Amino acid sequence: MKNILLYLLIYFCAITGTTQTLTYGQIYNFEVGDIFQSKYATGNNGIAWGPPTYYTDSVVSKSWSNLNDTVFYTIKRQIYVTPSGPGLPAQITDTTINVFYTHLGLDYIFPNQSSCLMPSDTFYTGYCSNVWEHHSNQDINCFEPDIWHFKVIEGAGGPYYYKFYISGFGYTYEYELTYYNKGGIICGSFFNSVNELSDKKNTLALSPNPAYDFINLPTEFRGGNVCIYNSNGQLVTEIKKANGQIIISEFKNGIYYLQVLKGNKIWSGKFLKN
Repeated sequence: MKNILLYLLIYFCAITGTTQTLTYGQIYNFEVGDIFQSKYATGNNGIAWGPPTYYTDSVVSKSWSNLNDTVFYTIKRQIYVTPSGPGLPAQITDTTINVFYTHLGLDYIFPNQSSCLMPSDTFYTGYCSNVWEHHSNQDINCFEPDIWHFKVIEGAGGPYYYKFYISGFGYTYEYELTYYNKGGIICGSFFNSVNELSDKKNTLALSPNPAYDFINLPTEFRGGNVCIYNSNGQLVTEIKKANGQIIISEFKNGIYYLQVLKGNKIWSGKFLKN
């Protein structure tokens, strides 16, 4: 009997010893200049088919509490809501948010989800980093069980999730990390609203191009709101009711994307700064 108990104890220790987790400090370990882009969409019947919304977050400041047990970030966020139908405009909002994370040395606790299923945890390498996933299990003994997957990513935040509420008319929610740039290490594919729009008819011809000190805004676009992004998708400058020349002399050399919002229409163009 003692031998059986000993074997069970050794087996239990082997199983629990291989369990891997992530702490709050590991998950939310950002640095100034980091860029994260995520996509949110809704739908039904297990598919998030609705027009997606893209969140592009750029970390602009980082500070610590006196005891170094809480980290504070200032993040510049652009929210891009794709057009909900042909001929309809996209919606773009720029804002600044302040967030903080504490209990940095503790293991992350996933949000509670109502389900008759016992959840499982999976730890793997994905998104160019370590991923801890918390998900429901399939079980034929459950009547209309909710299906959900939550994941946190080392150095890239979360929780990102997929949720399918079968008993709630099949509502589906999906929030996923699609891209990040951490210290020049790039993972994923960046969705650039300017690139997406440039495939459409509202293309803006910019001059001079290449440009050195300024860009001329065509007369018909003056009075619109202008946003200029670098090749990493970071918002470089924003001008309300732009008029005439746009000064770019302090920009670093490279490719930039200019976007003009006037009325309910958006035009976009690309220029090279030398």
